[in-house]
Amino acid sequence: MTQKSTIQSNLQLDQSLDFIFETVELAVLVENANREIEFANTLFCKLFNIRLTPQQLQHSNILDNANSFSMQFENATNFEKSIQEIPAKQEIIRDEKWKLRTGKTIIRDYIPIFKQNELKGHIWIYRESKSALDYKAIDNTTSAIENALHYLPTEIAIFNTKAQIVFVNKAYINNNEKRLWAKGKTLAQYFSYANLSAQTAIFRTENINKAIAEKKPVSWEELTITPFKKKQYYLRTTYPVLNNSGQVESVIEQSIDISFQKELSTQLKEASEHFFSTLNNVNDIVMQTDGELKLEFINKAWENLTGQRFEEYQGKSIFDVLSITRYELYGKMFAILSGEAKEKNGLLLLKGKDGKEKSLQYNLQSSFNVEANKHGVLATLTDITKQQLQETQLLELVKREKELNELKTAFVNMVSHELRTPLTVISSSAEILDLMLQAGKGTDEVSIYTKQIIDEVEKMTAFMQDLLMVSKIEAGKIEINPSETDVVSFVNNVINNGFNTWKDGRKAELIIKRNPIVASIDENILQHALQNLLQNAFKYSSGKSNVKVRIAFSKTYYTISVIDDGIGIPSAEMEKMFTSFFRATNTGNISGTGIGLIVTKYFTEQHKGSVNVKSSINKGSIFTLKLPYNSK
Repeated sequence: MTQKSTIQSNLQLDQSLDFIFETVELAVLVENANREIEFANTLFCKLFNIRLTPQQLQHSNILDNANSFSMQFENATNFEKSIQEIPAKQEIIRDEKWKLRTGKTIIRDYIPIFKQNELKGHIWIYRESKSALDYKAIDNTTSAIENALHYLPTEIAIFNTKAQIVFVNKAYINNNEKRLWAKGKTLAQYFSYANLSAQTAIFRTENINKAIAEKKPVSWEELTITPFKKKQYYLRTTYPVLNNSGQVESVIEQSIDISFQKELSTQLKEASEHFFSTLNNVNDIVMQTDGELKLEFINKAWENLTGQRFEEYQGKSIFDVLSITRYELYGKMFAILSGEAKEKNGLLLLKGKDGKEKSLQYNLQSSFNVEANKHGVLATLTDITKQQLQETQLLELVKREKELNELKTAFVNMVSHELRTPLTVISSSAEILDLMLQAGKGTDEVSIYTKQIIDEVEKMTAFMQDLLMVSKIEAGKIEINPSETDVVSFVNNVINNGFNTWKDGRKAELIIKRNPIVASIDENILQHALQNLLQNAFKYSSGKSNVKVRIAFSKTYYTISVIDDGIGIPSAEMEKMFTSFFRATNTGNISGTGIGLIVTKYFTEQHKGSVNVKSSINKGSIFTLKLPYNSK
C-alpha cells in the first residue's frame, strides 16, 4: 500500500511533464469527469492562441472556454458543438480533421478515461502529423496523466530518487503484466526479470543518478538491434524534476527514435564526402568558410597551385589566405553573409609554388552548413594567368600590327616627300642645264644649277645613310668602341665641321659650365647623335638667333644641351618624338625624315646615357644628352 501511494504521489498533472508532449509535438488537454481542466501543455495554449498560461487554465471548466477555443477554426460553431457533444458518447475518436483560419489543417483525437467502467476524465490531443496514434482505453489506471502518457509513441519512464520505477508507459514496456511488475523495481531488477541486457540497465541507472546529482538533464544515444537485424537508434534523456525547494523529487526518462535522422545524417555525410572528393578533382580552387569566415575546407587545387596544405589554414580566417584588399574583401564577404547579394566577383593575385604571381578570378556565394545550421561563404577561384597572358600577347600583336601599319604609312609619306622633292629639283635643273648648254651659256651661269643637283644628291645620299643606320640599329649590328676623349674639343669639332657657319649665316655658340673632365666615348657614333640635334636646331629655328650648345660637368655625369628659339614641339606630341618617321604637326614644309632622333636616342643609350627634351610652341626647344664619364 505504501508503494502504491508513493507511485501516485510522484505522478501528478503538472508542468514538469509538459516538455514530454512538446518533444513529440502534441497539444494535450486533460479534463476530469466534471469537465474541469486538469492539465494543458504549452503547445495547446499556442495552438488556440490562449493568453493564459497552462497553470492559469487549470481547474477552469472546458465549456466556459469552448467559445474562445473555437474561434481559431474556420467552422467555429461546429467545433464548439463537438467539444460539448463528443464526451457524452464516451467513445474514442481518431484522426478528426479541422481547418484553422490560417489555412493549416489540424488532426484531433479524443480518448475517454475509465476506471472500472466509470468515466473519470477526457483526453484531447491535437497534432499536425497524419500518422495515427495507437489508442486503446486502459482500465484500472490511477490517473488521467498515465493514460495520456500511454498514448505517446515515445518511451516514457518515471523514477524516484532511489532510481526505482514509478511509472512506465506502453511504449517503454508493452506487456501490461510486466509493466505492473516493474513498478517499484530498479532497472537492473526489471531487466533481469525480462531477460534483457544487464549492461544497458547499469548504463541507464548511472545516467539517472547523474541527473539527480547534477540536477540537469543527461542525454545519450543508444543502439538497439531488432529481431530483423536492423539498427535502431534512440536519443535518451533523463530529466530531473525539482520541487519548490530546488531538490530533485523524481527523474523522467524519455527516448526518441532518431533512426531516420541517423540514416539521413549518414546519407548526408556520404554525399558530403562524395561532394568534397569531387571538388578535390577539379582544377578550380574551392574554399568554404563558416559564419565567422573561418576556413572549413579548401580543395586539392589550392595545394597544387601554392604548394600549401589546407591543414595549415584550417580554422583560420579567409583573410589570411586571399590577398584581396581587406576593405574590398570585407564588403563583398559581408554582403554575401547578410543576404544583400547572391554573389560577388573580382580578380586577385596569388603567388604560386613556383614563386610567380598568378592571376585568379574569384566568385563568392553563400553556403550552408547543415550540421552547424549556419550560413558561410563558398569561394571559387579560377586561374586565368595563361588566359591573361594570351590576351596580353594578342593585344600586343594587335598594337604592334597597328604600329607597323602606321609606320608603313609614315614611311611611304616620308619617302614620297623626301625623294620627290630632290628628284624634282634635279630633273628641272638638268632640263635648264640642257637649254643653257644649247644656248652656249658660260660656266658661271651653269654652275648654279650643277650645284643644286649636287646638293640634292647629297640630301638623298644622307637620307639613304640614315635609313641604313636605322636598319643596322634594329639588327643590333652597331657596336661602340669608347676611348678617353676631351668632351669640349669633341663638341667644338662637331660644331666647326658643318655648323659654323650655317647656310643662313648663323652660328652655334658653345657654353662651358664648370671644369671640363675627360670622358670615355665613341666619337664616331656620338658625333652622329650630336649632328642630328644641331641640324634640327638650325633647321627648325630659321630666322631666329644663334643656336647654343651648353656643356655642363658634374661629379658623376656631364650633359650636352642643344638650345634653339625655333617653332617648338606641341606638348601632346612630345611622347612620340622618338618613334620612327614621326614628325610634329607644326613642321609644315620643312624637310625631314623623322628618324634622326631615333638614331640620337639609340646612340646615347649605347653610351649608358639618356635624352631629355623641353619645348614650348614658338619659344624653342632644349635637347639634352645626359652621359656618364665611363660608358663601358
